Amino acid sequence: MLIGRFNPGYFAALISATKDELDKLEQETRRDVHVIRHQLKVMQTQLPAEDSSVVTRIHRNQLGHMTLCFTDIMKRHHATQTAFREKCKAQIRRQLHIVNEETTDEELEQMLDRDRLAVFMSHMSSSFSTEALNQIHARHRDIVRLESSIKDLQQVFCDVAALLDSQGELINNIEKNVTSAAEYVGQARAEAHKAVTYKKNPTRITSLPNFLKPSKKKPNRAKQNRSELDQN
Repeated sequence: MLIGRFNPGYFAALISATKDELDKLEQETRRDVHVIRHQLKVMQTQLPAEDSSVVTRIHRNQLGHMTLCFTDIMKRHHATQTAFREKCKAQIRRQLHIVNEETTDEELEQMLDRDRLAVFMSHMSSSFSTEALNQIHARHRDIVRLESSIKDLQQVFCDVAALLDSQGELINNIEKNVTSAAEYVGQARAEAHKAVTYKKNPTRITSLPNFLKPSKKKPNRAKQNRSELDQN
């Protein structure tokens, strides 16, 4: 088994299997993204526009929260794709550097955007080793496939942006509503704790919550004056 691990064919098969798995995951991700986008749009259309009941407000808050979470995941996925693209470009540039073919980032981008890299490689094939050529072609294919995925997701970003825009001020108020609810729950918990404490020890009036404290009665002025006269 150890001998097999040092066999170039073993590594080639392992890399191929890994790429197949990544391609499968990418396809599943794109499919799930489209499904979630469709479900969010359907949920948006099902919410009554003029209904301001508590249940509808809760549903709107839930939809807004899910939309924000979905947007955050999409941004992270896009950042991962962009980082992978930059790694592929760095590997291509490193292989070009080996044969003293220096390119700027702008020149490399032009080659990739216009698909001129394959033409360039065909003219420079005599200067490259077979391994270097294979590496460059493989990274180029990765970039082409990645750009196809990014273009496919651009429409998803547009749809989600439109969904966020249609929800308007609701998105901005979600955090405020959650914070207010948390403060209210904290106050209610403190008041409930005071009520439990009073039940255990009714003589501790100072531990009562505000709404259970007895109101203080003002002393009767006439009775106080009569008591002072009797004492005199």
